[in-house]
Amino acid sequence: MRHFEREAYKLGIPVKTRHNEVAPNQFECAPIFEEANLAVDHNQLIMSLMEKIAHKHKFKVLLHEKPFKGINGSGKHCNWSLLTDTGVNLLSPGGTPKNNTQFLVFLVNTIKAVYDNSGLLISSIIDAGNAHRLGAQEAPPAILSVFIGRTLDQLLNDIENSIAIDEMSSEEKTELKLDIAKIPEILLDNTDRNSTSPFAFTGNRFEFRAVGSTLQLTVHHRSRF
Repeated sequence: MRHFEREAYKLGIPVKTRHNEVAPNQFECAPIFEEANLAVDHNQLIMSLMEKIAHKHKFKVLLHEKPFKGINGSGKHCNWSLLTDTGVNLLSPGGTPKNNTQFLVFLVNTIKAVYDNSGLLISSIIDAGNAHRLGAQEAPPAILSVFIGRTLDQLLNDIENSIAIDEMSSEEKTELKLDIAKIPEILLDNTDRNSTSPFAFTGNRFEFRAVGSTLQLTVHHRSRF
């Protein structure tokens, strides 16, 4: 692992996290967040680098999603957020009602986009190996669901329950003002991130957890080998 990390740094790949995973001889690594185009290039480089370093140590890297029956398969986690050209994270809760309203707009629209395009998202990550992994009761499951945490779920329910949209006139809807409480800037759910959800909100970004380990299209990945 140290050899792999040193070679990654030489190529400008900012690997950071590493730890053991569930299956025997299965490990996870995660590079630091970076711009999407660069992250995709690093994703492809890191897969090639793993194989080369493993060969030098007389090991074999298995990037197949489900190489062994009865043993956990491998996948990637695609963490992504939306930033403005000035570096403002649109998926990060703010300290003012205005910023919180902006955050909730992008949060809710992302959830609606996942709901409307779940079939497209599933088709983008399904191949024979990954379909077998997701269909074998491993986290995340094949059914596409969104997890946003207890705090945000309660906040959205409170907003929904306080507004009777159907009873409002068009003028009232135009002048609608939401009484949104302050949301912590780093919002981590008090229960857990729900690792069984393939699409989870994790503080200031979304995490698409169902991506296969052989795919080379993730913005930010944690490859396990």
